[in-house]
Amino acid sequence: MRTFGKEVGKAKSPPSLFKNIKEKLQSVFSIVRKKLVPKLVNQISQEDTAFEFSMKLPGLNKKDVRIEIEGNTMIIGANKIKAEESRYKYGVRRKLIRNSVYRVIEIPLDADPDKICAEMKNGTLKVKIAKKENIKFKRILKVA
Repeated sequence: MRTFGKEVGKAKSPPSLFKNIKEKLQSVFSIVRKKLVPKLVNQISQEDTAFEFSMKLPGLNKKDVRIEIEGNTMIIGANKIKAEESRYKYGVRRKLIRNSVYRVIEIPLDADPDKICAEMKNGTLKVKIAKKENIKFKRILKVA
């Protein structure tokens, strides 16, 4: 329909308008997230006698890292809080920096959860989990 030479009734519907806004916001937040949140490098390797897991934790020390074993799950958590305070003539400025990491890793079934050792060196956490010894059970059954 045309009124005074202009099309009427061709406005965008609200759902498509909100969809466009949502898409633009998601693209902005994904760009910000990529720049502000560093991706942690995880490596898992398998040797003849053990599994080795390494993870880069820049800025953290071994006292900041906690490793828990629950069943066949290894939970790695790290938390560091740094507080800074600057006093000036007309006031005080306080700054709180918090670094936190949480990872859950499933331990393979042929790994021995009682033989785990961890080492933190130069911002890299290395966890070594020994494999279970191959014990073959042999059983002879008598047929009745």
